[in-house]
Amino acid sequence: MRNILIVGAPKVGKTNLAKKISQELGYIYINLDLIFESVEELNCWPYPKYHDANIISKELAGFVVNYINHLDDNRYVLEGAYIDIESIYSKINNTMVIGLTYNELDQEKLFNNIKKHNQNDWISKFNDRELLEKCDCFIKRNKYYQEVFKKLNILTYDLSKDYQIKMKEIVNDLKKEYINQKIDIVIDRPLGSKHPKHDMIYEVNYGYIPNTLSGDGEELDCYLLGVDKPVERFTGICIGIVRRIDDNDDKFIIAPEGVNYTDLEIEKLINFQEKYFKHILLR
Repeated sequence: MRNILIVGAPKVGKTNLAKKISQELGYIYINLDLIFESVEELNCWPYPKYHDANIISKELAGFVVNYINHLDDNRYVLEGAYIDIESIYSKINNTMVIGLTYNELDQEKLFNNIKKHNQNDWISKFNDRELLEKCDCFIKRNKYYQEVFKKLNILTYDLSKDYQIKMKEIVNDLKKEYINQKIDIVIDRPLGSKHPKHDMIYEVNYGYIPNTLSGDGEELDCYLLGVDKPVERFTGICIGIVRRIDDNDDKFIIAPEGVNYTDLEIEKLINFQEKYFKHILLR
């Protein structure tokens, strides 16, 4: 699966989204700013200490490209303030870029949002006058990113309104990245076993994807199709996702490599449980 790089102006929600993706989808979270700050603290900072984020981003572009392209085979979600996406976009490998904006906010609205929601982070060191000046810079930076995202056709989400709803929407969209990917799963309710609470027998192996978190607070659940005996673990291909409309709990459809099913066949195999929930099948 591809790594994820989140880009946007200050205070748009990059860190919050990266941590949510890490928690719910099992990606390893990397804050690039902490790497830059660590280098600075060691007195190894190779660039002048510009105050202009655009200049710093351009100076660091080569490092960012090399860092991302030398990551190992784990799944990573990265974010940071000094990302010159226009320079690095065509040079980074195996990486999905997500752009975040707040296009409907002006200087005053952004100032009020920050005062309300960001009292305990780095922004708290500024007084109101300084913060207003910062907000003016942030709005200009956001406009720049908005133009670049459009130019490069980068997947973009506007977080000006319904912030938490949009965050959930992004994570749900990212779940589709699992489709056609090889996934290791653990089976905790094997074929033929009984549901621990309800009078229901599992007609297929049923388990979860380790190191993930679904809307119900547990790991992401999955149906294993095409295996006609109870198993404890399995590595297969995700061929679809069941999205429950009336329950915040998606189910992944896993099958042996090279085995596929039509939508109708999948619905028939999982009907023993999904008949109780209104849902759609994502392929």
